[in-house]
Amino acid sequence: MASLKSDQKAISEALHKAQALRDILEQEFTFLKNNELDAFEKIQVRKSDTLNYLTENSPAIYEKVEQTLYDSLIEAFKVQMNECKSLHLRNALLVDRKLASTRSALELFKTPHNHSFGETYDKLGKLSKSSKVK
Repeated sequence: MASLKSDQKAISEALHKAQALRDILEQEFTFLKNNELDAFEKIQVRKSDTLNYLTENSPAIYEKVEQTLYDSLIEAFKVQMNECKSLHLRNALLVDRKLASTRSALELFKTPHNHSFGETYDKLGKLSKSSKVK
């Protein structure tokens, strides 16, 4: 019986951490979107600690999948982790876009170019081939 309570407590704690990670990822996206880089940096420690906890404890949680007593808790945990994965990918995409934009802006300052022609972009936001040939 004590083992059942400790298993349930461990799964509940992991679910709580997964929900906390989801909240951190939402905050991270907001900070990135609003260019609040100091706030973004500050939450990285909490994110790292939460990820470390989940990395260490998730294998034990998934081992309990066979025990039907915990189906609803484990399913909720899986849903949270999948949502966290999606949010992380969304945030990574935003970071990549911001980096590409910054690199592009820096490149404009580094590259001598003829100002008589405007630069044109294709649908993906990249310089069109006709603009690159100068």
